Amino acid sequence: MLFISFEFLFYFLAPVIALSYCFACLDERLSIWFIVAASLFFYSHWYLPHLSLLSGSIFLNFWLANKIKTVEVKLRRPTLILAVMFNLSLLFWFKYAVFFTQNFNALFVANTTLQLWLRDLVLPLGISFFTFQQISFLIDLYKGQIKLPKFSKYVFFVSFFPQLIAGPIVRWKDFENQIAIPLLRRWTPELLVSGIVLFTIGFSKKIFIADPAAYYFSDPIFSAASNGEAISTFTAWIAAAFFAVQIYFDFSGYSDMAIGLALLLGIRLPVNFSSPYRATSIIEFWRRWHITLSTFLRDYLYIPIGGSRKGLPKQMLAVLVTMSLGGFWHGAAWTFIIWGLFHGVVISVNHLVRIILPTPKRSRLWGIIGWFFTMTVVCIGWILFRAPDIDTAIHILKPMLVIDGFSLPVNFINV
Repeated sequence: MLFISFEFLFYFLAPVIALSYCFACLDERLSIWFIVAASLFFYSHWYLPHLSLLSGSIFLNFWLANKIKTVEVKLRRPTLILAVMFNLSLLFWFKYAVFFTQNFNALFVANTTLQLWLRDLVLPLGISFFTFQQISFLIDLYKGQIKLPKFSKYVFFVSFFPQLIAGPIVRWKDFENQIAIPLLRRWTPELLVSGIVLFTIGFSKKIFIADPAAYYFSDPIFSAASNGEAISTFTAWIAAAFFAVQIYFDFSGYSDMAIGLALLLGIRLPVNFSSPYRATSIIEFWRRWHITLSTFLRDYLYIPIGGSRKGLPKQMLAVLVTMSLGGFWHGAAWTFIIWGLFHGVVISVNHLVRIILPTPKRSRLWGIIGWFFTMTVVCIGWILFRAPDIDTAIHILKPMLVIDGFSLPVNFINV
């Protein structure tokens, strides 16, 4: 069920909200378990066999979390490593195993004895999100930053349907104080109105801006490029600009809908976007774009591997590793890896510029220049993100960067 579907809105959401409050009047525990059951039903509606995957992941992670708290001190770190490896291996198998198999076979195409065979796997929806969410829970628990909750609340936290499929990535410390308050006490009319308004805004972003931008502009141009058709400089930039519009209003629209839906059930989810296209540097862009993912990568990858504490060369390496893996998290394709690496290089350059050049006085002109360069870089990167393969990306980037000389669409030339 999509958030924008009639089926979701009227046959699922409306009854779930009504019954949640009815159960809350009887017993808060009934309300929690009802929302859990509704969330699991929501997930199973996409692909029933994957319900066992989600359920198994939740049960095993909670068991491992118990072990982290109860085993001897010297065994806690190995238990955490085992738990993290379990989650990453699950993500690897379903999302990346086919990718690595295909690339392995491509390397040994002449040697049939080394060929591997693996049929396509159905990618479980939301696996990237609920995997990262549970990893953050385990690490925070190991560090003593959070306490182990009751199983019902943990299941609620992981499976909560508004954020289960497409985020935002929620951390337990932002969730526990809310769920500790009974639903009827945390609910207010203002929260209800805010939820409806925010959901409507997200719904409108998706239906009236993102989908038309894709259908009329970016999708046809990328399809033409995939078929080897000539792409003019003007058309290439149109594709980049409209995909920038599409992906922002699509993703931020779903985030707004998720936050709005959660508000209807008395839960405040973290904001995931903060006007990223107003950023005047690529560093600022990543502080505004997909905030929960950027925060996760910063706290659990960038800082642990050194961050900015071990000198500039290691900081640059940490940036490149973090952004490359962040790109790979988005999808199992070389285009995503290169997209992440591209942003890692640009962020590194941004850091170097800030070190070498004196900080300029804030001015409207400087802001416009910074915004122009930032958006140019972002749009170039979006070509890599959207293209189905490297050849298609190159086919669009070459005219976009005027490598083949400047060209206009044929209908412009014939005027």
